[in-house]
Amino acid sequence: MSNDKYLFLYLIIKIIGTVYPNCKKLEQMCNEVVKEKNLDAQVNKVTDVNEVTCI
Repeated sequence: MSNDKYLFLYLIIKIIGTVYPNCKKLEQMCNEVVKEKNLDAQVNKVTDVNEVTCI
């Protein structure tokens, strides 16, 4: 049995906002970084007011 330890990291990035231009820009930037860095990540934009109030 090997003593090697592995760390698996999966990111979930939530952009919280509705139709504001900064929210759209932030979502775009996050997607670009995830792609550039080859990250195992998911970028979600949360626009539902009910979901935003629960976070």
